[in-house]
Amino acid sequence: MIRYGDYFCSICQAIQSCAFGLAIVEEGIPEKTLGNIYFETGLMQGFGKPVILLLDKRSGLPSDFIRNYSIFFGKKEYSTKFRELVETIMELADYYSSDLADYALKAQDYEKAARYYRESYLIGKKIRTKHQISELISVMKKEKSIPYGYKKRLLEDTEKFYRRIN
Repeated sequence: MIRYGDYFCSICQAIQSCAFGLAIVEEGIPEKTLGNIYFETGLMQGFGKPVILLLDKRSGLPSDFIRNYSIFFGKKEYSTKFRELVETIMELADYYSSDLADYALKAQDYEKAARYYRESYLIGKKIRTKHQISELISVMKKEKSIPYGYKKRLLEDTEKFYRRIN
């Protein structure tokens, strides 16, 4: 997974290529490791990825996780809450492709459309989303109003992703 000789870049690439994150924090984890866990989960959130945090206790929990995406595995029903969170994340696939990406495409915001179709596919791996990505590539190739450099970069990124999923 390490590419270009930079370990940090490989972490960001791995984050961008996954559907969601799962972090586990329990007593006894060294502070430096705990710092890395929270840093990487923060990166995931920054990249727009849902993150589920499994914890053994509430102490030291960052405020971003106090909301819905924390599960305390010492509590009753933690497996039910985990399943519900995963199902909620799975539902994002349709929302990303049918709502956000389609609206972005209609608004000719091709970069957002590509991002949401990509996220939708990573979560749900639906054939319909593959077709939407293919259609987006066709639309961008035909569109004359997109500045050349922007269009080239966006097409290269989207086509590269499309090749990988085929």
